[in-house]
Amino acid sequence: MISHARPESDARVALITGAAGGIGRAYVKGFVAAGYRVAAVDLRPPEQPAVQLEWSRAGVLPVEADVAAESSVEQMVAEVR
Repeated sequence: MISHARPESDARVALITGAAGGIGRAYVKGFVAAGYRVAAVDLRPPEQPAVQLEWSRAGVLPVEADVAAESSVEQMVAEVR
């Protein structure tokens, strides 16, 4: 019998760009609810204290990055790893 169970170290990770905006925040919430570890990427972190608190409690990793700049994307990927 073959087991398809995921080892603990093989957690699912979602990297969501535009995460500080309304649609991005909804995706963050949905992926967290589905059991993913989430990296929330945007040019700036969300300014709303309620969003910051929600992300902190959920273990969301906020990442500041400009996806239009290659060097910023490389730093983002290194930080998320």
